[in-house]
Amino acid sequence: MGKKWILAIFLIVLSVLVVLIENTDKSNINKSINSDVVTLDSTTSNIEGKYQYFQECGFAIKAPCLLEDVSQQASGDFFLNYGGITDKENPDKITFYQIIVNRLPIGHKDLNKQELPQLADEFMKKSLAKLNNCKSMRFSYDEYPGYTAECTTNGYGQKGVVFWKDKFIICLTVISNDNLNSKFNKFTNSFKNISVLSESANSDAKITESSVTLNKQYSNKYFSLKYPASWQIVQEDNQVTGKTNISVQIMEKQKNDYDFSPNINIIVSSKRWKEPTSYLAEQTIYQNRKLLDSYYVIKQKNNIIINNCKGSSIEYTFNMQGYILRGIQYIVKKRDNTTFIITATVDDNKEMKQNDIINNIINTLIIQ
Repeated sequence: MGKKWILAIFLIVLSVLVVLIENTDKSNINKSINSDVVTLDSTTSNIEGKYQYFQECGFAIKAPCLLEDVSQQASGDFFLNYGGITDKENPDKITFYQIIVNRLPIGHKDLNKQELPQLADEFMKKSLAKLNNCKSMRFSYDEYPGYTAECTTNGYGQKGVVFWKDKFIICLTVISNDNLNSKFNKFTNSFKNISVLSESANSDAKITESSVTLNKQYSNKYFSLKYPASWQIVQEDNQVTGKTNISVQIMEKQKNDYDFSPNINIIVSSKRWKEPTSYLAEQTIYQNRKLLDSYYVIKQKNNIIINNCKGSSIEYTFNMQGYILRGIQYIVKKRDNTTFIITATVDDNKEMKQNDIINNIINTLIIQ
C-alpha cells in the first residue's frame, strides 16, 4: 500500500480544506454549484446503474436518481424515508421514487410462529391503506411475503410494493405517468440483500465495544482519542494552509504490500467558520467529484452529533488503483464554530470488520 495510498486518502481529505479556503469567495462557488452539483430533486446521470446501500436494513437498490433522506419533509412514524425525482422540469415524464422502512415493535421477538406473520401482515396492509387493487405476492428470489397496490396521486399513477424482511416492513413506490410499469419493475427488480449494519450504530457514530483493545492514546490541544497497538500515527500536526491543518492521521500498520490499511484523518480549522456544516458538506462533495471521477455519494446526513458537537456526515465510495474504497467524513462544529473534519477510509470489501475498529476509535474522541 505505502505512500500511494496515503496520497490517495490525502486527496479526499484535502478537498475539505479547499472548501474551507474557497468559502472566502462564496459567490463564485455558488455559481459553480448551481450548474454542476447534484441536488435532491435533480436527475443524476452518474448515479444510474449504481447501488445505494441501506445497511441498517440489510438491502441495496438502484434508482436513476440519488435517493435522499426526506424524513424531515414528511409526516408519519418511520425508520427510513428516502426519495428522489427525475425529469422534474417535464410534467409528462416526471417520476418520483421512494423507499419507506418501518420496524416491527420490539415485542415482536416474543411472538410465536403464528402471531409474528399476523403482526407483519397488519403492518403491511396498513402501509397500503390509501392504495387500490391490493394483491398478495412474494417479493424477490427470497420470496418475502408482501403486497402490491396502485392508485392515482394528484393526477399521477402510483404503484407500490410492501414486504416483510426480518424485522422490517419495506415499501418501494414509483409515481409517474411515463412508463410507470417499466420504471416500477426496473426499480424493484434491482433490490438485493446485503450484510446488516450493527443495530447499535446511530447518528452519533456509536457502536458496541469490539474485542479490539484501544490501549494507545493521542492528544493535543484540540482533542484526544485512543487507538489499538496495531495502529500507528503516520502524520501529526502537519500544517497544510494558513487556515487549516491536519492534526493527526492514524492508520493500521501495514501487513503486506497489497491490503489496504484502514485509517482516520482529523482536520481542525484554525478559523471559526460561520457557514452551516450542511453547506460545507455540499461543497466537499463538489470538490471531491472534481478530484475523482469514481467518487459516489451513498448518503449525506445533517443531524449527526459527535462528542456533543453537531454537524453533517458524507458516506461515499471511490476507486483507487483497482480497489473500491469506502469513506465517511464527519464535519462537526463546537459552539464557537471551531470546525472538525474526521475522515475514515476502509476497504469496501472488508467494510464491516474494519468499520468496527474505526467506529470504536471515533467513540473515544474527546473534543476539548
